Amino acid sequence: MDKDIQFRKLTIEDRGLVLKAQEKDIPTICGHNFVNMFIWREVNGIEISEINQSVVISCLENNCRYFYFPIGGNDNKAVINALFLEKHKFCNKVNFLGI
Repeated sequence: MDKDIQFRKLTIEDRGLVLKAQEKDIPTICGHNFVNMFIWREVNGIEISEINQSVVISCLENNCRYFYFPIGGNDNKAVINALFLEKHKFCNKVNFLGI
């Protein structure tokens, strides 16, 4: 498990990573597909991280970070626990979108 979770801005180079993860976890709403996330990345502050072989997408709302459910990995519980361990970086709470 990653000790220090780092998010970075979503770029076009992340397309392959996201699409590969989505082969395992197919998006159920249009806001979770790469094209929409990429188009709205600046407005919504969309960022990406790889945590324990899962892809985690986040966005900013009211200066707090919100997370899409982890995709592509095998141990979502460990990923979610890792986010809670670092919640001090995210307005001291962990919020998920689309669940």
